[in-house]
Amino acid sequence: MQMINRLNWSLWNDLFNKAARLNSKNIVLGVFILTWAVFCSRNLLGMHYTGWDTHDLGFIYFLYFSDSLHSGTIPFWNPFIQAGTFHAGLFNAGNYSPFQGVFFLLSQFINPVYIYELMIQVVMVIGVMGFYLWLRSLQTNKLVSIFGAQTFFLGILMPLVGQIMFLFSLSALPWILFVCQKAAEETSKIEYIKYLFFGALISSFMASGYPWMNLINFTIFFFYAIHLIFKNKSRNSSLHKIIITPTFLNLSVFALGAGLVISCYYAPGYFSLKFYYHLFNGDYVSPEPRLRGLAPVSYQSFQGIKEALFMSIDPRVFLNDPIRLKHLPIWTWGVGWTTYLLLFYKKPDLHFFRKNWIWVISLVFALMYSAGDLKQILGHLPLYNANRWWFIGLVYVYISAVVLSVDRLQPNVGTKKSKLFENLFFLIGFISAITTLALFKAPFYEYALVISITAVIYYLTISKSQTQWALGLSSLMCLNMISFITMQHTMPGASRSQQILTNGVSTDYYNKISIRNKSTSVYANYRQLGQAREYIFNNEDWITKKIPYSHGYNPLGNPLYWYVKDAPYLKHFVDITQIVREEKRIFRKDYSSDIGFAKALVQDIQSNAKIPTVNTPLKPELLSKKLDFRWDLNHLKIVPNRVEMK
Repeated sequence: MQMINRLNWSLWNDLFNKAARLNSKNIVLGVFILTWAVFCSRNLLGMHYTGWDTHDLGFIYFLYFSDSLHSGTIPFWNPFIQAGTFHAGLFNAGNYSPFQGVFFLLSQFINPVYIYELMIQVVMVIGVMGFYLWLRSLQTNKLVSIFGAQTFFLGILMPLVGQIMFLFSLSALPWILFVCQKAAEETSKIEYIKYLFFGALISSFMASGYPWMNLINFTIFFFYAIHLIFKNKSRNSSLHKIIITPTFLNLSVFALGAGLVISCYYAPGYFSLKFYYHLFNGDYVSPEPRLRGLAPVSYQSFQGIKEALFMSIDPRVFLNDPIRLKHLPIWTWGVGWTTYLLLFYKKPDLHFFRKNWIWVISLVFALMYSAGDLKQILGHLPLYNANRWWFIGLVYVYISAVVLSVDRLQPNVGTKKSKLFENLFFLIGFISAITTLALFKAPFYEYALVISITAVIYYLTISKSQTQWALGLSSLMCLNMISFITMQHTMPGASRSQQILTNGVSTDYYNKISIRNKSTSVYANYRQLGQAREYIFNNEDWITKKIPYSHGYNPLGNPLYWYVKDAPYLKHFVDITQIVREEKRIFRKDYSSDIGFAKALVQDIQSNAKIPTVNTPLKPELLSKKLDFRWDLNHLKIVPNRVEMK
């Protein structure tokens, strides 16, 4: 009987422990789902929509592409804005990807406003899942990986939800790292087809992203791949032996597939820009101040490494410093005090730096970049100097910090360890946080956050079971969530995309999109002029009513257009005349700048606006011969890729 009782007790004890472990995992997962619901549920329920460039640049052209498909055409040209623009440029390249194709199909049956919000959510899910799987491939604990995925969502994706192209690029990065890690595990098998497919798939997804960020993704891939290749090589391996290893060959095929596909997406936009700008030397600046030029513009960065450092943690540090706060760009919300304090959770050793050297260097480099300390180097590197918002370097600080903090957080329940406050390294981190808050006279709730997070981290160190440790981790995730929830309510301008996101979509807006004119054909030989004095990026009449306007949010159009945007001769789509004149021979070498050259070209065009110019030599006998003809234009039809006149 005693043996049976012991057996029963052992059985119940095992069941209890299993249930406890199951519940602990459910709690952590539940906190993650709650995090998602707090920030995204209203969008998924059709109550709100995302603003900023996600709407004004992303959704509007998504809607135009959808309507073109509805009209039976694949659009490469947009006749409704400016004097007609090339649609397949760099910013719209992703419209032609299989990923967006699924949502274009759905938008034919469901309100496109909701479908676009659904696409945004799917993009973030892809990014979060990729980050989780990558952490797991690094042998990271499951619950810690969920914590890392939550922080990736809160600190990196969610603040930039109003920049849809950033979301695509940042969501693709974890998958690139995940594929690298998997390729590093292939020590005996070469799988060309699989890695070629992965490269093409990820690259087609990334085509919807921001070109400069995609360049950074490829740069990170290059260094991370080198790190893995040399990490796995044997001590006496020669360069030849390294090149023929499965890891090297698989990664090379992956890079080849990704490079070829992204090049195919960007080639049309490149050739379009080359056509427009091939006569210029590279210092052209558009007369429209909100448009980029060819020349490197004044880079927008933080004022020094100290400012960048504190902004990378929590911008509310400067909340009581109105002068500094006024000039700070609040594109990102910082990585949060949770991640910052976890960096001091354990004292780093040589093994830590050997394992994570690439992320330590990345953190320092990105911090210096966002502070503007690398202008003398990167400012002269083609393509790398194409980004004017150097603040965005903080995103890569966050990614590096999250990876390093996750490495510190690995559970060590049941092992012999010193108490937290006996660890001098953590005390340095805690004291530095409190000192920073006091130095800048930060609000009281910042102190409350730091102290609460410290208390929870201390609880993690004294946990005696996995259940207790999971409970502590869940509490840490809750504090992480609270920190970012309160950000949009306590930091003016901290949630530029979130502010618009939470303004709500009225039923009228849904109806406005539902009853829009879906036909992308133009039947009238005129466009609205006088609208282009301002760069009206949020005017939706051209897409909802399909009325051609002289304005339009497309920064990659003809550089001369902004000098002649309201000229009367642009009112008509078609002018029939036999009276033409040969354009004046104007060469760039005769002018000190692209602007002077552009003005000379425009001056020649406008010297006699009633007689159009042609850029081919004209035969005198052709000009002197008068043709007797009569043409009644009874029908005009302009669709995205075709013009019909009768």
